Amino acid sequence: MGFLDDMFGGSSQHYDRYVRQMRGILGPLQQFASDIRGEYTGLGRQLQDEYGDLAQDAFDSIMGIFGDVEAERDEFLNRLDERFGQNIASMESDLARGRETLEDYFGRAYDELATGRDASLELLAQQSATATARASQAAAFGGISGTSFGQSTVSAVEQQGALEQAAMREQYGAQLAGQLNLAGQTLGQYDQNTAAALGQLRSAQTGSYLQGFQDYSNRLQGLRQSAEGARLDLIGQGLGAYGSLATTGLGSYEQQYSDYLRRMIDVESVGAQARLQTGLGRYNLGNQLIGQGISAGLQAFGLG
Repeated sequence: MGFLDDMFGGSSQHYDRYVRQMRGILGPLQQFASDIRGEYTGLGRQLQDEYGDLAQDAFDSIMGIFGDVEAERDEFLNRLDERFGQNIASMESDLARGRETLEDYFGRAYDELATGRDASLELLAQQSATATARASQAAAFGGISGTSFGQSTVSAVEQQGALEQAAMREQYGAQLAGQLNLAGQTLGQYDQNTAAALGQLRSAQTGSYLQGFQDYSNRLQGLRQSAEGARLDLIGQGLGAYGSLATTGLGSYEQQYSDYLRRMIDVESVGAQARLQTGLGRYNLGNQLIGQGISAGLQAFGLG
């Protein structure tokens, strides 16, 4: 077997050396496949981080507008309160002056009526005194001043004057009472109208404030939703970019690694096939040599 080993051993070693060399050549392909996958994954993470930065920038930018709108809202509501406050104060002042005017009017009307009453009563008293004096003079001139008839005549004139004064007081009293009642009703109605007008203005103030606040709240909510939407959209794009590149990297890795395995299998197959052919050649040659040796021996003994 030493002879056969010498003949075929070199070929076997040659094929083994070939396999080792091919393994060395193809070995970097495996690392290349891993490197490609890592490059794609790293690029995907980089893009994801950049999208994340963009998402935060977009969010901060929109939320910066959010702060401006908040300041605008506060300024608007303050101006609204200030203007309504000025209008309410002006209305209160005007209504107060209007009431004072009514009070002065009714006060003057009452005073004028009371003055007229006093003057009329004084005039009526003077007229009654004059009539009584005339009646007394007539009774005296007629010589009946000492009689009961004369006295009754004078007394009747005095009573008539008193009745006329009483009637005048009653008449003026009713007029003064009516004046006071009219003043009370008018001022009461004025106060009701004043309260209603101020109530409407304050209600308008409250309604305008609430409506303005709601409008700005809707705007702020819209801005916040826009900021969140922009941020989430960019984050989603970043995840999509990462996923796409990672998938591409995995696909490239699988392709490269499959190619590496295929080549390695081919090399191993070539080496195994060469070893098989070498073994078969050694076996066949050995059989031939043995056959030739047997034939030569038979001939040597005259048997061939």
